Amino acid sequence: MRLTLLCEMIAGEMGQKEPDLAVVRQLLSTLFTLISSERRKLHPDETSQPATQSETFRNFLRILEDNYRQEHEVEFYASQLFMSVRNLNLITQNILQQSVSRIIETRKLIEAKNLLISTDKPVSEIGFELGYEEKAYFTRVFKKNTGQTPTEFREEMRKLVA
Repeated sequence: MRLTLLCEMIAGEMGQKEPDLAVVRQLLSTLFTLISSERRKLHPDETSQPATQSETFRNFLRILEDNYRQEHEVEFYASQLFMSVRNLNLITQNILQQSVSRIIETRKLIEAKNLLISTDKPVSEIGFELGYEEKAYFTRVFKKNTGQTPTEFREEMRKLVA
């Protein structure tokens, strides 16, 4: 229930004309804290992650929030955290069971959906803003992850709102 409410609050803020990213960061931080708490309840015998892993993960999310619009490889994020790609991937796998590249892609897709819903920008411009140099590649990635092209997604959302 609380997790759902937090997700709705994040979606609501991102749906604003000018979302306050500081609010989104705080909500995400709270969401990850609750997820961690629920995980400890479900698996009390597991040793908890060292505090440094949680702190590194939070720092990764901050860096991602500041840089997801540019085309950066996983190596960029690892170097910003003064660690190897392998160690950063181990941390993200431990915390979210996802690779760094998957987390980056998910963040970009959230923003793509937000821009498709809240603006009339062409799909190619949205893709370019998010670091995809080719519209075709952006469309492929979007469809692979959502089952729809960006244009189909936008049209469906507009029908729901109308």
